[in-house]
Amino acid sequence: MRKCTCCGSHMIQGYCIYDGLEYYCSDDCLHSAFTDKEYDELCQSDEAYWTEWEIGE
Repeated sequence: MRKCTCCGSHMIQGYCIYDGLEYYCSDDCLHSAFTDKEYDELCQSDEAYWTEWEIGE
């Protein structure tokens, strides 16, 4: 199970950054580490995305 890099919450959906090096469960947690512009740049370079994981993955 994945845990949020910021708050430690268990996740079944959220932001995946740098191919799983970091995870964020919410906008608040994501923005504690990245601005909107930084996140947009990561998305454009395929380094970040929002996803949902199946339970058990």
